[in-house]
Amino acid sequence: MLAWMWLGGVAQAADCSQSASLDDFVAASAKAEEAFASMDIVTLSAVKGYAMDLLPCLDSKVTTREAATFHRMVALAAFTAGDEDLVLAEYHAARRLEPGYAIPEDVVPPGHRLRELYDQSVDADEGELHAMMPPTGGHLVVDGIRGAPRPDGISVIVQVFDAEGTLAETVLLEGGEPTPSWAPELPAPLPPPPVEPEPEPSASGSRGRTVTWIATGVAAAAAGGLYFAASEAHTEYYESGLVGDEREAIRKKNNTLFFSSVGAGVLAAGLGVTATVAF
Repeated sequence: MLAWMWLGGVAQAADCSQSASLDDFVAASAKAEEAFASMDIVTLSAVKGYAMDLLPCLDSKVTTREAATFHRMVALAAFTAGDEDLVLAEYHAARRLEPGYAIPEDVVPPGHRLRELYDQSVDADEGELHAMMPPTGGHLVVDGIRGAPRPDGISVIVQVFDAEGTLAETVLLEGGEPTPSWAPELPAPLPPPPVEPEPEPSASGSRGRTVTWIATGVAAAAAGGLYFAASEAHTEYYESGLVGDEREAIRKKNNTLFFSSVGAGVLAAGLGVTATVAF
């Protein structure tokens, strides 16, 4: 009779057409211990299903104590199904939240295999811890603890609160499930700007470079010719045997030719640099 009463509630709660009371959720979890103590496996299974269906419809925050009660209920149901690995995981989840809890002897008598599993669950592997991203301006509550990381090896109750502090969603993440994120997706990064090819040299640039190199050659040739003429005048100055004004005229001619060759050389060098750098 009790089992059918709980199963009727399951059908009503599953679609979340109405919000579920936290008191009903806690009562369902606690009812599991009574069913286990009396070995009423049908009722225990029904109570677990009812609590599972109430979970996504909850209207308020779950505390650590209420989350621990839920995990112990799942452990009891797992034991009756012969799944001792799940028993260890769920008891470990409960003991993280209520480390001082002791199973009542009227629920599980001394020497029972379930007590051994409860003791062993302290060292059960809870997996790796993952930080979860809340919605913008909001926050997450993991098994009753705000902002706690999610251990991926055991189940946790995750509640999502929006920027106004309103409960938006309650989900049960089973051990091994991927860790979700409630943060908005970031826009895709912009593609890098296209690389512009180096411009081809223009015809005018080629012509300018050609003219400059020609001017450089002319200046260099002029510098060489002037230097040669200056050298000839220098020889004439010392070997002609002339004296007086004629000798002085040769000296001035030598100086003029020499400095002119220097100027032409400087011009040639400057034009060569211009042709190399500017073009």
